[in-house]
Amino acid sequence: MPATLRRHLTATSTDLNTLSQQGFRLVTLGRLALLDPAGAEEPTLSRRRRKLALLAFLATAGRPVPRERLVEMFWGDADEERARHSLYDALSHFRRVLGRDAVTARQEEVALSTDAVLAVDCVELAQEARWGHHVAAARLYAGPFLAGVSVPGSVAFDRWRDGEEERLAALFVRSSSAACAELGRRGEWTECAAVARRWVDADPLDEAAVAALIRALDAGGTAAGRRAALVAYEQLAESLRASLDVDPGDEVQRLAAGVRERLATGTPAVLSDVEREAAPPVAAPPVAAPVWTTPPIGDTAEFALEPLGAIDGTDDAGGVDASGRSTPTPPLPPRGPARARRRLGQALTGMAIVALAGAAWNVGDSWAARRRAAASTDGGGAAAAARPVVALVVDAEGDAAADSSLRWAADALLRSVDDELSRATDLTVLPPERARGVWPSSDSTAETAAALGARLGATLVARGILRREPDGMVLALRVHDVGAGGRVSVSTVIVDSTSFGLADRTAARILAAAGARGPGLHFAELETASAEAYEHYVRAATLKAALQDGWVQELDRAIAIDSNFVSALFDRYLAAYLQTDPATAARLHDRMLRVLDRASERDRRMVLAFDAHMGARPAVSEAQFRAAVDAYPDDPRSYTLLARALSEHGKFDEAERVLRRVIAMAGAEPPGAPCLSCESYLQLRETQLAAGDAAGAAATAAELAARHPTMASAWESLADAYTRAGRADDALEAWRHTLAMKGDTVFARAMTVRTLLVARRFDDADTVVRALLAATPGRAEPYDVRALLERERGQFRASLRSVDEAVARAHGTIGVMELGAYARLHDAAGLARLQRRLTPPMPPALVMRPLVGPEARAWAWWLALDADARAESGDTVGLRAVADSLERVGRLSYYARDWGLHDHVRGLLAERAGRWDEAARDFERAMYGRAGWTRTNAELARAYLALGRPADALRVLRWACAAPLDAMGRYETRTELDLLMARAFAAAGTRDSARTYAGYVRAAWAHADPEIRARLAELPAEP
Repeated sequence: MPATLRRHLTATSTDLNTLSQQGFRLVTLGRLALLDPAGAEEPTLSRRRRKLALLAFLATAGRPVPRERLVEMFWGDADEERARHSLYDALSHFRRVLGRDAVTARQEEVALSTDAVLAVDCVELAQEARWGHHVAAARLYAGPFLAGVSVPGSVAFDRWRDGEEERLAALFVRSSSAACAELGRRGEWTECAAVARRWVDADPLDEAAVAALIRALDAGGTAAGRRAALVAYEQLAESLRASLDVDPGDEVQRLAAGVRERLATGTPAVLSDVEREAAPPVAAPPVAAPVWTTPPIGDTAEFALEPLGAIDGTDDAGGVDASGRSTPTPPLPPRGPARARRRLGQALTGMAIVALAGAAWNVGDSWAARRRAAASTDGGGAAAAARPVVALVVDAEGDAAADSSLRWAADALLRSVDDELSRATDLTVLPPERARGVWPSSDSTAETAAALGARLGATLVARGILRREPDGMVLALRVHDVGAGGRVSVSTVIVDSTSFGLADRTAARILAAAGARGPGLHFAELETASAEAYEHYVRAATLKAALQDGWVQELDRAIAIDSNFVSALFDRYLAAYLQTDPATAARLHDRMLRVLDRASERDRRMVLAFDAHMGARPAVSEAQFRAAVDAYPDDPRSYTLLARALSEHGKFDEAERVLRRVIAMAGAEPPGAPCLSCESYLQLRETQLAAGDAAGAAATAAELAARHPTMASAWESLADAYTRAGRADDALEAWRHTLAMKGDTVFARAMTVRTLLVARRFDDADTVVRALLAATPGRAEPYDVRALLERERGQFRASLRSVDEAVARAHGTIGVMELGAYARLHDAAGLARLQRRLTPPMPPALVMRPLVGPEARAWAWWLALDADARAESGDTVGLRAVADSLERVGRLSYYARDWGLHDHVRGLLAERAGRWDEAARDFERAMYGRAGWTRTNAELARAYLALGRPADALRVLRWACAAPLDAMGRYETRTELDLLMARAFAAAGTRDSARTYAGYVRAAWAHADPEIRARLAELPAEP
């Protein structure tokens, strides 16, 4: 293990990865300075601004940076040789100040190393905001990023600096909104006013900032504060009139009027004025430790994950009250377009016409209609809508119609949008002439929209107008729902500097509006500037719902077209998370956070809720997911994410209820239509398996296969469920169906080997493995299942070789199952070598803060595997150290099983000491569902047997048989479970069953390693 970890694996350890927090600090907000551990400016670098700017760039990059880019950005005005020498000199200077190993420089790339003990204020701000510590984030913002810093002649540096400033300022504004609400709840009005003042300074036209300042100054109750509040209002009003020729909004005017009245009368502030927008009361968030930036080496992808923020496992602001009960989620700060754009949308009148006779895509009955049908007494479903038909007109506004160039632009935009919509696979576009000129620009009522829609046979009508602004062309677009009497369903202003961009964005909004209204999955608030990206996203959703391959590739195409498409980014991030692809997940997560201010409210809710889940804040994440379900009751994504969080928190029954609700809302799919409920069926099956309900999971999978008998994925799911339920013959029949539909794939054949192993048909499994090895020697799967077979046969030395072969063919994997093999062979030297080789690398910025979320889960599982191997070798001193570390790390994981892994290790210690009552209690606390980790089941069964409780031992062993064979390589083998079953049946006096299970073990271990064959003595004596 790394020294930084090893030094804390002691029996008295209370924090796995906490070291001294004395180090340098780089200040980038409001000024640029490097502070030494005593807080004074470091003298040698502080005088060299270009070097400090380079340090800021490296410290915030989050990944290695090519030397060529650094040379061009910072010394582009020098010749190449001199520029490279200057870069070398700067890096050497960093090493002298920060430490010899602070900079890692390869031949072509440079990065700060994991040994660079450097805190950076802008990185801290981003982390605090990310994890919901908004008061701390607001305190950190001391001014613009690298204020007044420039590199002469470097356009690239200016572009990077300005982009970072825009991002950080947006984070500050959003955190300020949440911080003011939180400080208001606490009654800390002085600090609330200070935050609001800096918020106003950052965005003087933001009415929410001025409103927060007025509330804070008013709540103080002093005449001076109220006069200052009125000054703030007057400054806002003057700025709005000068910049936009508008008055402040009604809410701000009402607040100012109330302050004037109270200033005159001396009355206290009205509660509703002060607390109307405050979030529910919560406990104060913990103070976060500094975040030390140590970018990883080797990640050359476009986006890299920033270091995670500090958290101690306590749920922070939003979602729970002081007693731990769920509370409504605090309102999210407003996102989006600039104030000028919002005001422009209010000022524009007179619209063009867009009529839609349906939706942008069709996958059967509408989700909302199915939801209503499921709740009705007659149980009928909605009929599928007709293929959408679109009619489009674009005109210029008012007097601008006399502008021939604007009329030409309107016609060009009409043709471009018409062309974009015509490419949609499920749309028919009517000739634009059908709707041209039939709606007077002065008439914008809902009744007229409804009448026009009926006349054209449309279900949606959109009106808009084109005008020219200094920033580019502007189209005001309003979409009416004809079926709802012309009610406005979308009202937006679209701005783009080019007519092509404006056409693309307009077509995307029309498709999104049609998708929300039309048949199929009801996806709320999809935001993209590209119609083509939207089409790829829709295809991905359709393929994913139908359990067909290719949906991830469609998401990749959508992101390639529009890298700011948050819905696509989030779904692709979830795919990487579920496929255990941490590198891709990290890059996508970083990108999501960078563009979150451009996302729809629905996507922002989902990203923040999932971030709370992955950040080990279960109560907050559950409350936020529930709020999303309430806000978007027809969107299945909210339900499935809530169910996943509940399941991973160990709340299996509640997760099952949520998923059954989704399936009921979907109703019965028409023949030939894509399966809208298939994904929920699969998730329900996984939830039931996690809870140990193998029979229920088999029933769920069988229902899915009965509904969709031609869907290969349904049969694959059924085969796995039957395997876990111990129905091997039924499982093999299901695998035959799968192979017939999908082809004889290596994966499916390898899965049949697992079924044969569960059925103890080892010779048949051996035959399939040999055939796979002969047909596909370059694949990892045959060696993987061969290792499983060898483990079942007690041939652990052979399994080590097979695992090495599998790892060699599957790059990026690790052979964790070898831990148990070395331990059971009592090979201490081999175990120690493997532990050194497999210890996970220390994540960036980890040594200076606790582990969080995914990192905590990875380390908790590694420590559990390490502890289990130590127990086999009798290392009780190491076990005590690992138990202490696991207790700290496990509770920082988002996965409920990890919260009790330290109890498993303490049970091992009690077991080794012969304290069986204590061991049984520890193992019972460590149980996650019925079979979360079969090693716990096996050890609990041993404790029960030692206590003379064979019936309890049989119960937990039967649960273990519903678990997978090889998750993370350290689940108990079926043969080991058979040995314990034989002992339990013998202790219960059921001699025939004991004889049967003992026979299984003797047959399996006929050619086992000597160390394993010696364990045959543990079996009950033959009669």
